[in-house]
Amino acid sequence: MRASLAVGEETAASQSKSSHRADAEPKGPQAAVHHSAYLAALAKHDWAGALQELVKAIKLDARQFTPFPTGKYQLQRILGADEFGVAFLCKHKFLDAQVVVKALRFEKRGRDADKVFAEAQALRQLDHPTILRVADCGYVDAGAKSRPFLVMDHFPGPTLQEHVQKHGPMPFGELLEVARQMADGLLAAHGKNILHRSVNPGSLLIRKEGEAWRAKLIDFGLAPRKRVGCFS
Repeated sequence: MRASLAVGEETAASQSKSSHRADAEPKGPQAAVHHSAYLAALAKHDWAGALQELVKAIKLDARQFTPFPTGKYQLQRILGADEFGVAFLCKHKFLDAQVVVKALRFEKRGRDADKVFAEAQALRQLDHPTILRVADCGYVDAGAKSRPFLVMDHFPGPTLQEHVQKHGPMPFGELLEVARQMADGLLAAHGKNILHRSVNPGSLLIRKEGEAWRAKLIDFGLAPRKRVGCFS
């Protein structure tokens, strides 16, 4: 009887130790697999699949794979990705409002995030109706200055590029209206010595309100400065 109890206790203790060992096993490799799947889904423009894989990676290893403070800015969906980073639609935990968080990718772009943040602060003070307002910026790991991000107001609407791809070229009069707003925003930014450096149909959000179009410039200052050669 006592021997049986001893064996049972030993078995239970062994199972408990095994369970603790399983819980203590590093989850980094599993998280890395999901993060790789996230990047692969982004390359395919599979935004829903990418979000699912990212959430799994964060749950397993938030310290390494969180692209921005997801406790404050709660993930809802991925809006898109480009050479500068990934744009997420999020809900601000405390303000109960939707914002767009862009997880920036500068590793191979020759851009300093601190300079981008300084320009974002200058644009915020400018407060122009055609420039998408930056609400917050920072690093996930401030000490290492890694995983920079920008938080912007949410402006529901496609880019000009997406609109043309779906509906065809805009009528000249409407295009002129959008171009005028874009030019006003660029002129105001240039007055603060801030250059966009990558003006294209993908960096302009548009939305029709009644009979008029509204436009918002995005991705200010994310492109690297270009060297201009001179002839002697």
